Amino acid sequence: MHTPLSRYRIPFAAFLSAFALLAYSPSAQALHMDLGSDGSDGALNVTTNTVVALPADGVLNYTSINIAAGATLSFSYVGSLHPGVVLLSTGTVVIDGTIDISGQDGVVGAGGAAGPGGSPGGRPYISVRNGGSVSADPAIRAGYVNGLRNYGGAGGWGSYSNSVGCTVAGSGGGGGGGALLILANDVIRGTGTIDAAPGAASLALPSGGSCGFRSQATHGVAGTVRVIAPTAELASLSIIADKFRVDSIDQVGLPTLPDTYHCAVVTTCVPTAASFTAGEHLDAWPSTLPTATIMSAAGVSVPAGGILTVPAGTPGTFTVMVQANGCSRSEMTVGVIVGQEEIGGLYETTYTSVVTAPTGSDTVAVDVTPTLTARDPTRHMDAFVHCGPF
Repeated sequence: MHTPLSRYRIPFAAFLSAFALLAYSPSAQALHMDLGSDGSDGALNVTTNTVVALPADGVLNYTSINIAAGATLSFSYVGSLHPGVVLLSTGTVVIDGTIDISGQDGVVGAGGAAGPGGSPGGRPYISVRNGGSVSADPAIRAGYVNGLRNYGGAGGWGSYSNSVGCTVAGSGGGGGGGALLILANDVIRGTGTIDAAPGAASLALPSGGSCGFRSQATHGVAGTVRVIAPTAELASLSIIADKFRVDSIDQVGLPTLPDTYHCAVVTTCVPTAASFTAGEHLDAWPSTLPTATIMSAAGVSVPAGGILTVPAGTPGTFTVMVQANGCSRSEMTVGVIVGQEEIGGLYETTYTSVVTAPTGSDTVAVDVTPTLTARDPTRHMDAFVHCGPF
């Protein structure tokens, strides 16, 4: 699912200045723009397999990024609500090795972990309607998304049975691929791979006793990748993603975009070409992002930064109150993403409310009407703010 972007465009004067630099240089690589890195994390030189711990917001500030051939850069995070990866560089980004934000495979009894910014795979599900037990994973996505962020891929469904007597729960869905944004002040180039592939589902079915009406788990969905730099030399780069966007003034070649697979069920996976977009929108990473925090839902208060689980007995339509800060640009859209558990996976729906004259500190009411009521034990919610026209 693609969440709307808040735009932070480079002023026109900056473009004129950049073109002046280009005019007096024999190389397009002289083109330089400040896209937001403060360089506080120093230079990143990956020569062997390296795992970088993500901060809570997922943003890393480097002076340069170099991933050598044969080396893999991956990321760790704390908890299940993890951010997508934002790599900022005051200089050049070279990817001759691999950036790995892929989802992991599901296994018997458990879903696969997601790439950073994606959704994990659902666990196996045995319906409570027929006296069985539930071990469903809510498979909630990462925290709310602001600024230039995208969501990663959705996790697959866990296997399912609606009959009593299952002694083996079955298998979990594949984890969704992650989300990655790279902003470089100079050049992005390389001969390596950005891997946002999804995890595969395990094929084990619920079994034993009188267990019946069984369905297999499903694979996850590939993630999203966006790169922004004055110069993008991508002809020798391979990007495995469901969605890919490049923004640059000087674009030298296009990357290889292998097909990914979307699966209604495991046996009917079909190859799907990545959604590819190219443009010249050199968005800068802002020093302060707008924030959206759910304060209450259906009259139940939520601690600042918390995520609420609403019981299934909550009325069909209820109001979610969201505190939106940091945006005074008309008009502002505040959204609430509601995820509803269903048969080992998660349905997600987005509800929005428009504020025509935001003040920068606004309490916004968003009406939510979930469509599933009989089978969803919980509703998981998250919020985002879109600063500017929606």
